[in-house]
Amino acid sequence: MPITNIPKSIELVTSPEKNDKATVTYVSEDKMFLITGTLGGFVHIWSFLQPYPSSEEKRLISSYFKERERRMKTLGWSNINGKPDVSFKAHESSIISLQITPKMFSRGKIDYILVTTSLDRTLKLWKISKVDKSQNKLKLKINECEYSSAGNGKDKGARIELIGWFEDLEDIFVHASFIPNTGNKIIVTRYMGWVEKFKLDLLDSTSNKTSERNMTSIARVYTDQSRMVGSISTSCNYYAVGGVSGNVSVYDVETLQLLDSCECRNAEGPNSTGKDVTGIDWNKKDDFMLVTTLDSRIRLLSFKNKYLTNVYPEEYGNHMKYGVDNSSARDKRLRYVEKFKGHTNRKIYYKAKFFGTNEEIVMCPSESGHIYVWKIESPLYNNNQVKGVKVKDEEEKLNLDNGVVKNKDFYGFKIGEKSLLASLDIYNVNEWDKLLKVILSSRRKEAEEGERKTCLICRKTPKNENPCPNNDVLMVSSQNGSEIKYSVIDVRYF
Repeated sequence: MPITNIPKSIELVTSPEKNDKATVTYVSEDKMFLITGTLGGFVHIWSFLQPYPSSEEKRLISSYFKERERRMKTLGWSNINGKPDVSFKAHESSIISLQITPKMFSRGKIDYILVTTSLDRTLKLWKISKVDKSQNKLKLKINECEYSSAGNGKDKGARIELIGWFEDLEDIFVHASFIPNTGNKIIVTRYMGWVEKFKLDLLDSTSNKTSERNMTSIARVYTDQSRMVGSISTSCNYYAVGGVSGNVSVYDVETLQLLDSCECRNAEGPNSTGKDVTGIDWNKKDDFMLVTTLDSRIRLLSFKNKYLTNVYPEEYGNHMKYGVDNSSARDKRLRYVEKFKGHTNRKIYYKAKFFGTNEEIVMCPSESGHIYVWKIESPLYNNNQVKGVKVKDEEEKLNLDNGVVKNKDFYGFKIGEKSLLASLDIYNVNEWDKLLKVILSSRRKEAEEGERKTCLICRKTPKNENPCPNNDVLMVSSQNGSEIKYSVIDVRYF
């Protein structure tokens, strides 16, 4: 049911509770925002809006590199010095999901939409406006009282306001994404198996009647699953959901038409009935996804048209069925191409992620207190029909089971503080230039205070040497939501 009595008050927090616990860490698609949500319903936002670093800064960073050992036992973490640009009470219970995306509310002016879901059974949309990119400041004007991370009361502040609210006392919104260029539409996953689209009805910008704004359900489909997770593709054209028995389905975002589904389960043994899907991660091209499940497995699925050049379906009988090549969404099919194993994941909702220059590496936390890393071996992924190498020839070199690569060749990195694994996100190679100055400042402070971390970047000796965005993937996490820790791994390692 839509709620029309939206509270006008937003609770700004200047001293976040240290005993709170982070439940989710989120890196925005444009890499400008790092956001955490907490058990207490708080949202903490960091903005990294400064220009890319100068060539001199990049030279300084690169000069620190040395040869790195292939495998290390411990991966150290350092603090990013700096409080959140803003912290506010968003929900009455634990934050489940976060998403922030740019939106043009008026011609020539880009603002941001923040979408949050919570165990308090509400879905909320927030508008963040007047972000000052030139000064690298996120200044928010909350309840007509200006707040600026720079502490400069003379600057014209930005605003954060609640513009949409929906509550369902009988279900939980576990994931939500604002869909760009669709007339204020949002797609959500519900815990009990529904995929649903909402429309945000906004009043004229001159109106002050915030309480009359609402969200209206415009379409929904039932997946016959429960304990759902959801993930929107990079292009926002496809929406993948997974449920209790390992079933994964992909829907067209515009029509909510089911495009295809796949069961991620073992053929035999105790896990043959399927286990919960805990995470889905799309690659940037929207043609592959990683599915993480509670049977301690990660599966790589392709999402391509029925006919693929240089593929020989007759070799695998009924396991590969192809039809006429057609670029339309309805002719795309899911195919199970690789399985990663070695980590432990039977209770916690971890999510494997792509990283690397060509997204050729897979990373996933483990309940053992490690981060596990695999390099993708499937010729369908690595060749991707670009170089003209026949998949049949490449597959003969691998140990395949009905065309599926079984990948047990992992790297393991131990994490001293296991709680960091519960809230983990990454910046891929060449995605975190905007954070360089912040990290450099943090490293200098550590050096001045004489602090020494263990194996920060997977080296033989525990030296505090600086990372480089050109070669390293940056991992970020939080324990209490208001403090960020980071570590990096060199992709040349693998």
